[in-house]
Amino acid sequence: HSWTCILEANVIFDSMRYAGPGHYIMPDMLEVGNGMTTTEDISHFSLWAMIAAPLIAGNDLRTMSNTTLAILTNAEVIAVNQDPMGKAGRRVALSADNTTEVWVRQLYDGSYAAVLFNKDDTREQNMTLLWKHVGLPPDHPALIRDLWKHLDVGQFTEHYTALVPSHGVVMLRVMETKGGLVGPGPLVFTLCTQEGDADHIRQVWRANSDHTIRSAASSDLCLDVYDCKTTQLGNVQLYECHPGQQGCGSKNQEWTFQSNGTITSALEPGHLCLSTAQQEGLSNLSGEMSAVQTEQCSGMTSQVWDFTDGLLRNSKNGLCLTALGGY
Repeated sequence: HSWTCILEANVIFDSMRYAGPGHYIMPDMLEVGNGMTTTEDISHFSLWAMIAAPLIAGNDLRTMSNTTLAILTNAEVIAVNQDPMGKAGRRVALSADNTTEVWVRQLYDGSYAAVLFNKDDTREQNMTLLWKHVGLPPDHPALIRDLWKHLDVGQFTEHYTALVPSHGVVMLRVMETKGGLVGPGPLVFTLCTQEGDADHIRQVWRANSDHTIRSAASSDLCLDVYDCKTTQLGNVQLYECHPGQQGCGSKNQEWTFQSNGTITSALEPGHLCLSTAQQEGLSNLSGEMSAVQTEQCSGMTSQVWDFTDGLLRNSKNGLCLTALGGY
């Protein structure tokens, strides 16, 4: 049986609804590098990532090609698979001729992963992701990122259309921007970019003498601990800077870079660290999830950061902290 038959069986029996933290479906090991085309290997890996399946290489690691290695180590696709919400994606659209499918997966930080899958044996086809597929109002702008091209393709409203090769996929991350390319709101992790890349500015941060960490895309926006939480698991968002404000209002935006690579909050100096998000329920005032939080310092890799050339790269996932649009 082909991997597409296994995928179809899971759709028929609605197995994806049982997936969650601590209990994931197991549709068998990957067949990437075992005789399919590169296009088919990419499709297979993308859809296994979408359904939160364990990514177990089923090829001979000693002899695999560089192409196979690149597929199996795509950090952005793996990040979708390993998303802490643990919620499996589902097929939300199937064409009348059974040749195209749209898959969507909700992610922990409030964004969505989507796969446009063209099953036709010969034809490349234009496929469209509608905002209703991910639950967004049609007039809300969203930033679309192609996870195989490692490229932000632009900001769109209502829908996004892409040409998908035969047996191929286009895998996307959909991040609602709500009116601006950079504004107050949740933060996400994306593949680190370089100067000159599209939207590189959204990943650039400035450490200031007032101990704020400001977005280079908007110097009036700072890393902010929502609601001044001093307990473990406080949500960290991008918010209007207010240095010098009395009470907690100033301390929740003040950070110190430590020699061990951690970044500590002035809310609890030396004890409260900036970290990747680990738990559900860390909503900010917009009700959305952010990719970062504060927690008691422990020295875990999720709390260690490399701050080089303005990029905040997390040691656990290797990705860079990225600003989105506002709410």
